[in-house]
Amino acid sequence: MEKNNPLNHQIRTVRENNRINDDVTRLERVSARQAAKELNMDIETLHWQMQKGKLPIGFVKKKDKATRHSYYIYRGALDEYKRKLAGGMWDKQ
Repeated sequence: MEKNNPLNHQIRTVRENNRINDDVTRLERVSARQAAKELNMDIETLHWQMQKGKLPIGFVKKKDKATRHSYYIYRGALDEYKRKLAGGMWDKQ
């Protein structure tokens, strides 16, 4: 490949843009309701598992003296967890 070929620059730019888009998608927030739906569980179970640290799809935050929790769920972590679940299901068959 030629070093100064404009096509090489375009290909490099497209690859960089795709990487940036992938990074943004991974950090995209997902609602607890949507995550529970995708994991086929009720929202209370999702909340409980996240509070106990058993569901690695984001994190839970509770402010001092607050009675409610905030759930930060990220698309990339949720998709990765779903892939692991699917892989485990296929391994057991």
